[in-house]
Amino acid sequence: MPSSGPLEKRGGAKREAWTWLRLDGVSFTILPFEERDSVLRDYAGLLSSVKRSVLLARRVNYEYKYSDYSFGVGDTAFYLRAPAGSQVVYFNARPEEPARPRVKRLVNLATLELEDGSYVAFILIRNNGREPVEVARLTTTWLTTGC
Repeated sequence: MPSSGPLEKRGGAKREAWTWLRLDGVSFTILPFEERDSVLRDYAGLLSSVKRSVLLARRVNYEYKYSDYSFGVGDTAFYLRAPAGSQVVYFNARPEEPARPRVKRLVNLATLELEDGSYVAFILIRNNGREPVEVARLTTTWLTTGC
């Protein structure tokens, strides 16, 4: 739900307003090493520029029709939830809230099952704001495989 200012009041307590941003994804597994390294630097810059955020990677299936044929096409949609007013200059960020089915159950420490039958893999990265974020091998492997 969009908010009008940086703080909202709920029950007398101040609560920071957040916003969702859609990010353009990059399939860097097929890129030359130099371009892939540039994308990874941008990703590290994104994590360093927004001190508190949630990064959502979601598999999206489309149906492409050509003449009498239908083709199923899969893609990955990326969203960032950050404090309202955050300046995000990476991956063509633009306001857009993802459709969010409810969580059905926790499968394990990194996977949730949703009410629509799909699964969500997640990773938690903590940045204390005093040190630059380094993208670990685990994170890059997770990003290349998607959810």
